[in-house]
Amino acid sequence: MLACGLATHFVHLNCFFFQRMSLLEESLKKVDTSDPFEVCGIIDQFSQQPSLKESSTLNRLEVINKCFSERTVEEIISALNRKLQVRLMDG
Repeated sequence: MLACGLATHFVHLNCFFFQRMSLLEESLKKVDTSDPFEVCGIIDQFSQQPSLKESSTLNRLEVINKCFSERTVEEIISALNRKLQVRLMDG
């Protein structure tokens, strides 16, 4: 979910998951602001970085964001092709 941009934080599923989610929910209910930095700070207290496989798309997020920040579909495809050519040349 993180890799495809559908999630911003990761909370590990373990025996304490439901307890941690309840604490997170209570902490968010107490917040008296809609400031995204403050809300993210609270969520960060309960989240962690997932362990990623080397081949994970999340490890290539910078390249993906750069290519897909182009203005048109044609420019996006061109940027992806350029990245592919560089990768093929690097071996």
